[in-house]
This record gives sequence, C-alpha cells and structure tokens, in this order.
Amino acid sequence: MAHNPKLIRRRFGRTALLAVTLAVAGILLAGVLMLLL
Repeated sequence: MAHNPKLIRRRFGRTALLAVTLAVAGILLAGVLMLLL
C-alpha cells in the first residue's frame, strides 16, 4: 500500500492496476465469506 500509484502506473500500466484491484476485491470477498460461514 506504500507504493506510489504513479510509479506503478508508469511501470505496468492499466493491466497491473486491474490485477491489484481484483486481488484486493478477492481478499475482501474471502474475508466476508469467512465471517458469514
């Protein structure tokens, strides 16, 4: 979370941003499922 978004965007582009967003969403979803089950 300490990485500079501009550096990430410059280095990897939108694909990496999408991958990070999906990873965070997956972790949050897993956490919610763990709480519910």
